Amino acid sequence: IDFYDACMRFYKEKTYERVKRFYATFDKKDEPTVINHVWYSSTMDLLRQVDWDYMANGIPGQFHGDFHFENILYNNENDKFEFLDWRQNFGDSKTTGDVYYDLAKLLHGLIVSHELVAKEEYSIIWESNEIIYDFNRKQMLVKCEEYYYQWLEANGYDVNKVKTLTALIFLNIAALHHYPYALILMALGKEMLGNALEKK
Repeated sequence: IDFYDACMRFYKEKTYERVKRFYATFDKKDEPTVINHVWYSSTMDLLRQVDWDYMANGIPGQFHGDFHFENILYNNENDKFEFLDWRQNFGDSKTTGDVYYDLAKLLHGLIVSHELVAKEEYSIIWESNEIIYDFNRKQMLVKCEEYYYQWLEANGYDVNKVKTLTALIFLNIAALHHYPYALILMALGKEMLGNALEKK
């Protein structure tokens, strides 16, 4: 019960708060939007369609909390991976997190390369209810994303749940980043969430 409640707060309550903060910070209106020529409902409407009960029923276990490639090293001498910058808590818990959250954080790193973001290899036009955006991706990561979906499915994980959580991650971090990159994150999160809900 405690784990379920922690997931509910971490996923649902935090997402609603962060999305509201984004629209206030960047003076944007949350409305139905055409993103890269496809129509999507408002962000809040999409969030209301999420099955939060299912999202909060995660897999309790040891967690990293910021599981992306800048925090993963490979040790050639020991032939093993080593992880950096572990988060100290998952919501209110200091011992248990959701395995699905780490899986989603890894997918987030496959989709958006921080190296290319640092080089500002992205573009966005956000006008009223239409958004056109693009960002460069490494072909290697695009291929790894395909393999990752296969690995998730082969190991019994719900691929669409990982995609949904990844969309929520983008929506959450948008309010914390700089303009105009923050706009990319919001548009990407909204687009990804809409697609995951449609597939479900």
